[in-house]
Amino acid sequence: MKRSDQKLAKAIQDWFKTSVTFEDEPYVIDLEQATAVIDDNNSTIVAARAGSGKTRTIVAKIVYLVAKQKIKPDEIMVFVFNANAAKEINARLSQMKVNQKPIIEDAKIASTFHAFSRQVVYNWCGGKAKCKEILAEQKEDYLLYIVKQLMKEEIWEVKIKQFLLGDLSDETLENLWQRPEYVTTELERFAKMMAQFVNRAQQKYLGSGSSLGEKTNQYLKTHDVESRERLFIELGNECYNRYHRYLLSKNPLKSSAFSKYGTDFNLIVSWASKLIEEKRGKTKKLLAHKKYLLIDEYQDFSQLFLYAVFAIRSVASSAKLFVVGDDLQAINRFAGSEVEYFKNFEDYFGKSSSRLAISTNYRCGYEIVRVAHKFMKKAMHDKGSFKAFSKKSGQVISININLIEYHPAMTDYDPRANKEDQIYQKTLRKLLSHSPKITTAKYLKVLTNIIKENKSANNILILHRNNEMNIESISLEQLQSNLRKALIIFNIMDSAEFDQKIHIMTMHKSKGLEAEVVIILEADEGVIPKTHPDTSLYTIFGETNEIALLDQKRLFYVAITRAKKKLYIIHDQPTKNSFIKFLGKNLNSWQDL
Repeated sequence: MKRSDQKLAKAIQDWFKTSVTFEDEPYVIDLEQATAVIDDNNSTIVAARAGSGKTRTIVAKIVYLVAKQKIKPDEIMVFVFNANAAKEINARLSQMKVNQKPIIEDAKIASTFHAFSRQVVYNWCGGKAKCKEILAEQKEDYLLYIVKQLMKEEIWEVKIKQFLLGDLSDETLENLWQRPEYVTTELERFAKMMAQFVNRAQQKYLGSGSSLGEKTNQYLKTHDVESRERLFIELGNECYNRYHRYLLSKNPLKSSAFSKYGTDFNLIVSWASKLIEEKRGKTKKLLAHKKYLLIDEYQDFSQLFLYAVFAIRSVASSAKLFVVGDDLQAINRFAGSEVEYFKNFEDYFGKSSSRLAISTNYRCGYEIVRVAHKFMKKAMHDKGSFKAFSKKSGQVISININLIEYHPAMTDYDPRANKEDQIYQKTLRKLLSHSPKITTAKYLKVLTNIIKENKSANNILILHRNNEMNIESISLEQLQSNLRKALIIFNIMDSAEFDQKIHIMTMHKSKGLEAEVVIILEADEGVIPKTHPDTSLYTIFGETNEIALLDQKRLFYVAITRAKKKLYIIHDQPTKNSFIKFLGKNLNSWQDL
């Protein structure tokens, strides 16, 4: 950085501390954040590590542009990837003050790509009433409907059964197909796979200038494709084509509950981008005056969103691009996102682009950041900086579930029996309708005691890689129900306090959240990491086992950086491929505390 830029960054840092307030408190930013705030390159990317104040930096940049650079709020666009993030940025901006005066009243600067695209399309077609509804949460159900339609056609029924069952001559598998509950489960699983195929194809090819069909032909000609993958691609193409044909036709599904839908959010973004690119409707009036385009969570970018940005800048030709994200938190490949656009930003927006970093973690205790940084370096080979602001140590605690003592009554006169352990066994027996495995009961016991130790914590996050545990396939909902019962029985907390403080979810859903205490379940090889047999089916989208493994490392990094004060990692005996080995050898053992 030039000395003049350093001086300006320091001056702006001081200005925020003395002149800018949020909720009547000084809006303090660090020097790295201030450097990002004053950057005025045509295209800039900021790598913002977990807990480093990404939203704070975006808000600060907007305040700086409006107050110092005299940019009108209407000349700034901010894109985020979920509606809650947009609300948070707008709400914060509305409460920001410079010299005790509001800087932007009733801010409406931030929006999702989807909401913006919907506005463009509705303006062009004459309002929401003239457009069909947008298919969103029911997309998997829609694909299931299409799969069921295919099952009514003999040629596709044979192909789907062949894909799901393998060798059709196998009498055992054919007998399975005669069981309605098995068929329902398999078709629902297949519909989820088709929904992922459609999503990834839309994100990759809508607006790319090439079609899925062209890509498929090219891929099959240039790759040695095994029969199951070839069949999957054929079925994926058929579902993709029918999905769009049904959705975009004027009256395709009269007898279906889906007849009210006429587009989805990916199609809306593509449609809006095309309208903007062709300067149709009111797009020029909407965009020509824009001077700054800010994007949050840029690690979740895709070809579809790249098309949208190129289209916007074709109209707002002088708009400067400023994107923020963390490639180590790029965990949405399954939905079509590609970290390629983050890593190779300069290839898309010019070699003269700026690349900055904000690397101080304001969320986690020192020890948690130290372990996360070690994981970054050892597991992901990332050499970037990651440091803790907090001087409080924080704790990372390793729990080997095999070392937990558990002695329920084996007989009516078992002298080793532990009264508490009997309660765990009884609670789980009601859930499972049989005596639980020892490991299952140990997990309930450990969770109960961790929560007892941390009863004063405001919130506790319990995270798992999947929606159900490997042990006895207990769902996270079932785990939550039984943990609540155990805590009530042992008089640790009542149901209302449990619902307020304890949150059990997948690691994916924890993205963007934080808690004083985080507990990671089953940090074992076979859970995370796990080599999924279906990974090779998505090779057409660039998927490989190596990339899938890196995605899981990023997911684990996301999970461990949710913790503010304490991080508990529960695992079996660490194996060769366990992520535990990347955390260092000096973790606290729960048994030693």
